[in-house]
Amino acid sequence: MLKLPAVATALADLESIRDNPTPYGQIPRVETLIKTVEAANETAAQQRRERALNSIDAKIGEIMKSLDQVQAAAALRNKALQPLQELKTKVAALSSIPKILYFQDQGGNLLDDAMLIIESASQKRATVLEDSGGTTTEKVLTTGAHTAAPKPSRVIWAAELSPTIYLETEAEVESYVAKLKAELLATIKAGQRARIQ
Repeated sequence: MLKLPAVATALADLESIRDNPTPYGQIPRVETLIKTVEAANETAAQQRRERALNSIDAKIGEIMKSLDQVQAAAALRNKALQPLQELKTKVAALSSIPKILYFQDQGGNLLDDAMLIIESASQKRATVLEDSGGTTTEKVLTTGAHTAAPKPSRVIWAAELSPTIYLETEAEVESYVAKLKAELLATIKAGQRARIQ
């Protein structure tokens, strides 16, 4: 926001008024200056919110794809999807950019949790005995018959593979890309899916 000249000027004027021992003649300007800053903040927050919601939607889509792959029952679908759907509702109501970014980052953790739930349910194929009028029937609650579980996933923390905070030379870039490629290929060769964070 400070890169916008009008906002930078408004903030500087507000600080000047705050620091002035006799600001009485400038007080009528405060409301207009605050509105300028708030409008810029809301615009920036809206852009961040849209990006965060798109990111969360993509994660929900990935979970749904895995749930469809295992022909998951409604109970498993709810368990896997509910945390991200609740996160999406929270983000949609936020205007604080730091909170939006924080919750967007949490979406990755919730995606990993959901994938673990799906993998576990696919492997265990939990059953529940249901008593219906003296007869007992077996009902599969987790996944459909003859379904393949999604591959386990592994998070690759891309920033942790860099030897320095900034890459400044072509050789440093080449080294970093080689490390990242090696990690990704090792994950794929181990039969896992890679998610870059």
